[in-house]
Amino acid sequence: MVFNVTGYHTCKAMGGIQHIRKSVPFLSLPNNQWLGQGYYFWTDDAYWARDWLNQPKVISEFTIELDKTKVLDLVGDVKHQILFNDICSLFKDGGIYQEAYSEKYGGDIFITHIFSWLRDECKIPGEENLFPYWAVRAKDKRFVSKFPFHEKGREELLLVERHQMCVYSEYKDQIVKFEKFVHPSHFAEHA
Repeated sequence: MVFNVTGYHTCKAMGGIQHIRKSVPFLSLPNNQWLGQGYYFWTDDAYWARDWLNQPKVISEFTIELDKTKVLDLVGDVKHQILFNDICSLFKDGGIYQEAYSEKYGGDIFITHIFSWLRDECKIPGEENLFPYWAVRAKDKRFVSKFPFHEKGREELLLVERHQMCVYSEYKDQIVKFEKFVHPSHFAEHA
């Protein structure tokens, strides 16, 4: 089964259209990224890509297509959320990875460090299958609006959530395809 999503990559408007076209997407910095180091995309719509960076920017649209078994989808798959919750538990409160994690990152548990740790462990011979994912999609608690489902409950529907996908560098060329520029207009006209 194929996982297919449209991704939007935001970058600084520096270097001109030809330079940016040859360079996008840009690899993230190595530390303190949501899902570890990789290529980051806002998914499904350019809404959050437009909100990112308070300076002149370029937004590029990409098709991201890979086997569904290669993406950890923490947005659209509850089974994946349960799996990752179980993984996180292995790092907390005396879990089997807690000591090794604590030696490297200290006692506080952060998602960015869990992904970095898992990716580093996969580079050890014999541990390649510990984290078999080429990409991860996740969301945070940002959204545009919320509406109650009915007058008697506290549950609310959250609309326009902020979803982001990280494609790990060794897989980018296989699964990410540039489609076009969407912003600014003079870039989009020449794509």
